Parts: sequence; structure tokens; C-alpha cells
Amino acid sequence: MAKTALAACLLVAGAPLSAQSVNGVGTPFELAFWQSVAGSDDPAVYEAYLAQYPSGTFSGLAKAKLAALRPAQPAPEPVAASAPVAPVAQPAVMQTESVDQAASDAALLSELAKSQEAGAGTVKVVAAQGFALPLRPVLQEVADLPLPTAFCSAEQRNAFYETRYKPVLELARANNAAAIAHMRVLQQAYDSHQLSRDPTPMNALAAEARDYQQQVAAVTYSRQAAVVRQFDAVMAVPVTSCHLAEAAR
Repeated sequence: MAKTALAACLLVAGAPLSAQSVNGVGTPFELAFWQSVAGSDDPAVYEAYLAQYPSGTFSGLAKAKLAALRPAQPAPEPVAASAPVAPVAQPAVMQTESVDQAASDAALLSELAKSQEAGAGTVKVVAAQGFALPLRPVLQEVADLPLPTAFCSAEQRNAFYETRYKPVLELARANNAAAIAHMRVLQQAYDSHQLSRDPTPMNALAAEARDYQQQVAAVTYSRQAAVVRQFDAVMAVPVTSCHLAEAAR
């Protein structure tokens, strides 16, 4: 299923509301949209991004990923009755995210964040006006995961994946999902004030969307991408016979 498109709402400080783009390229909401689809194996989500941003910041990557996903996927091989030697389901999807693509994503995210520096004319919200920004979600710390030098068996490697790697991955994904959800909340609040044509909360929400993207959302996305890439490193750890190694000493 295609994910819901996010409309851009960043206002340039001091410019009239009628001159502002609500679907502009290079806004925090375009970046949040890309973060919500990047890494997916569903061609429909990249088609949705290109439909919303045909000349977007990430249009080149979206087209490349869409082209890579279009060939028919081979039928999966039968699963043996014995215990699998490598994690299945989610790990298989994670392998589709190449290091080069993730590096390109990170570079584009960095450049886009630099282009969204706060201006001196940003409107500040005054409590007396009866308006308050939505509270930012509380995110959990994603600790670094050191890898062993070797596994004694494929089963031990699978256990490491389930008990050590997978919880870190789920935490990173939860943080990224929470950040994207908060961007949606900001957009919805912006849209509601747009109906009343009240520029003060609209500009404040646009500024908060820009700041949150730079300070939080881009970081949570990069952290999730780093954890996803670490799956290949886990699978690259050699499997050795620990008993034979001990006997040879």
C-alpha cells in the first residue's frame, strides 16, 4: 500500500502567505515524505513520491529504486525443515538497501538540512495569544551495538540477531516512525490554521517543522539507516567451530 503523501508547509519569513508553496521541493515535509518511503520494497510508494514531487530532491533515487524493483521477483526457494542458518523475512528485505544508496540518502539529507537554516524573521509564539506548538514526542536512545569477532554456529548468529540486533533495529525504527508522525501532526495543525487565515500560528508551525526536521527527524532517519546497514556486518561475522579451536590450543 502506498503511504500517505505529506504536503510541504514551510513559509519564507516575511513573505505573503499567498506566495508560499504548500507542496514545495526542499521543505521539511518533502524530506519527511522521503523518509517514510525510503528503504521500502513496494514500488507504489516511490511512484507516490514521484507523483507528488516529480522534480523533488530525491527524484533521482526514487526513479532508480523504482527501476530496480520493477523486474519480477524469483519465487522463493522451499524452506528446509531444519533450523535456518540465517534470519528470514525482515533481514531479506534489509539486504535490498545497498550501502551506496544509503550513503546517497544521507548526503542528500545533509544538503537539504543545510538549505533550511532559520531566518531572522521567524515568528515566535507568545503564550498570551492562546496558541501552543504540539509537544515533541519522547524518543529512546539507540545504543551502539558491538559485534563479536566470530560466532560458534549459525544458531548462535541467529540468536544474536533475535536478542541483540533486532531490539536495536526496532527501537531505531520506532524513533523514526515517531518523528515522521510528529511531522504529520505539525502539517495537520498548519492546515487547520490555514482555514482561518491566521499567519502567526502558521509561520510558527512552519518554523517548528523546519527546526524539528534539522534537529530530530534527520538524525533519527540516519540512525535507522545505520542500524539497517549493520545487518550485513552481522551476517559477515565468520562462523567457526569453537570446540575445535579450543582443542587446537
